[in-house]
Amino acid sequence: MGQLVVVPGIITAASKSMIKSTTIVIKCSNCGHEKSLNMKSGFGGTQMPRTCDQQKNPGLDKTNCPLDPYRILPDKSDFMD
Repeated sequence: MGQLVVVPGIITAASKSMIKSTTIVIKCSNCGHEKSLNMKSGFGGTQMPRTCDQQKNPGLDKTNCPLDPYRILPDKSDFMD
């Protein structure tokens, strides 16, 4: 993820890649708390938490974490084809 790969050749067919995450790492945009979530098998996913687990520890600007503060960190998450 995040790197350009160059392969010489001729493209004969193209389709959308099918990538499934096995574990995602999320980070609070306010306080920086990171959390790892395991994904369910099949087409099911997981529910993103609506509130930060570190709600009692405010961020650098001393404000509490807002609703839906988490963002996915793709570089730290695990994926499979």
